[in-house]
Amino acid sequence: MIPQTILIVDDTPANLQVLFTLLSEAGFEVAIAENGEMALETLSIIEPQLILLDVMMPGLNGYETCQKIKENPKTAAIPVIFMSALSESINKVRAFEIGAVDYITKPIDVAETLARVHHHLELKLAQAELAALNRELEGRVARRTEDLQAEIQERRQAEARFRSIFKLAPIGMAIADPHGRFLEVNQSLCDTLGYEPAELIQLSWRCLIHPEDRESVMELYRQAAQGEIQDFSLESRCLSRSNTIIHGLLQVATVRHEEALSNCFVCQFLDITLRKQAEAELRHSASHDNLTGLPNRALICQRLDTALLAAKQDPEYRFAVLFLDLNRFKMVNDSLGHQVAIAS
Repeated sequence: MIPQTILIVDDTPANLQVLFTLLSEAGFEVAIAENGEMALETLSIIEPQLILLDVMMPGLNGYETCQKIKENPKTAAIPVIFMSALSESINKVRAFEIGAVDYITKPIDVAETLARVHHHLELKLAQAELAALNRELEGRVARRTEDLQAEIQERRQAEARFRSIFKLAPIGMAIADPHGRFLEVNQSLCDTLGYEPAELIQLSWRCLIHPEDRESVMELYRQAAQGEIQDFSLESRCLSRSNTIIHGLLQVATVRHEEALSNCFVCQFLDITLRKQAEAELRHSASHDNLTGLPNRALICQRLDTALLAAKQDPEYRFAVLFLDLNRFKMVNDSLGHQVAIAS
């Protein structure tokens, strides 16, 4: 069996001698370096199975040396054990963050040092065996591609079902690229926006979204394109072919499109214009007199509250209240009641 090689990096000759003797007698090939620069040069020539690295050294210290080792793809997998005297302070968190697997204290405890060295060499060997096993399993999977035919067929059937749903859906649907350009549109979306399919497929959401909503919608597209979000839903206004405002609920989900190299979006646009009109009428009715169409007491109180709040927040803000005394309005109170008078 070929002996395993261990690189010792320490600027103290006495420490190098102790570790060299200890590891040589344990059956290891030993290479030594007196500083971080020499260690990096040595690693360009040999590939040890383990590195014992002193923390406090002139020039490149242990942390800096370890970081350079881990930045080099050829040496990144070599386990590094830090060494530090009991009187020295070692930043354990930083040591582990830059890639060290363990640390030992000086003066060297023979039994502990050999135990840690053997442990990490065995762990590295196990990791190599696991990687080899993974490669073998990947090879088996590659050789059994015929077993995937059923899955491929199922996927094709699912895609066919999606195509059918997409085409016949009663709400507007589209498949768009990450920039909002249409790849496919269904007839319902064309009907909602007043376009022929051949016309609509040439456009994008950016062209259709109302200018006041465009920035917020396209920002969500950007986030989805960069993988920051998977889907989003929001109310947005679109402009029809006749430049009519269409209120809609836009729902977008990220998918993989078979004809595109990148992720695409399945988009649904539900026309809620009638609902929005009903809500607007309801709000107007709640704040205006049904007979005259003028603002009622509730709306005046609301606007007065808003003005008072603005005045509290901004000392420079000014407003005025105009009071109109209607002649013989008392007759309304007396004949129809106070509540009717308030409502009017």
